[in-house]
Amino acid sequence: MRFVVAAATGVLIACPVAHARNGGRSSVAGKRATCTLTWALICLGALIVQGGCRAPTPTEDLFKAALDGNDAQARRDIGQGADVQAWNSDNNTPLMVAVKAGSVNVVKTLIKAGARVNDRGEYGDTPLIMAAEDENPTVISLLLASGADISAKQTGSTRSTALLEAAMLDKRASAQVLISAGADINVTSATGYTPLLWAAHNGDVALTKALLDAGADINSKGGGFYTPFTAAKLHDHADEVEFIVERGGHA
Repeated sequence: MRFVVAAATGVLIACPVAHARNGGRSSVAGKRATCTLTWALICLGALIVQGGCRAPTPTEDLFKAALDGNDAQARRDIGQGADVQAWNSDNNTPLMVAVKAGSVNVVKTLIKAGARVNDRGEYGDTPLIMAAEDENPTVISLLLASGADISAKQTGSTRSTALLEAAMLDKRASAQVLISAGADINVTSATGYTPLLWAAHNGDVALTKALLDAGADINSKGGGFYTPFTAAKLHDHADEVEFIVERGGHA
């Protein structure tokens, strides 16, 4: 038994491979072991454990299936006992990984298998907030239909909801789904920003219209300082300023 040492993203991994003698010269018997660092340290398709190799557990494999959008593999992993409520080192569940990857079918499979839709990951983000940030309206609708809390706020310093995050990042499609689903349109972040103030800040006339049509307060002052009109004016969004004035907005 000898070891092949492979470098993967700066990490040296020793993988055992069998050798056979051929005419007095050493040759690798069968396929040469290839080591890479992807979802985890992998040697011959297995995780490196204490200098040897073992097959990944169904739960470990489920995280990779969620990341890759491999619904067939996710189903197999769940059938083999994978824990859909498990957490990885990044403080994410398989559902959160699937949501971030935009893996719609895997999201469906995980929810059907009992994945919790209101768990919180890094910064206190729920899967719904993550979906809003990545602008995936299909996943947003799936989560809402499965009981996701549309009013949940991040536990970090911003205290944003899914709608606030969508408006801040100018993810109009996400915002419109959330508005239609009844999200609080006048909700404020820890800094006093509202979804409308973010829309004005970004110069998004279409989102501004959607929020106003849903009843947003056009002259509310973010953090007590300035209105949507002022936000649009400060950021030189002429079309936004014009639209806000037409709807009765002012400094």
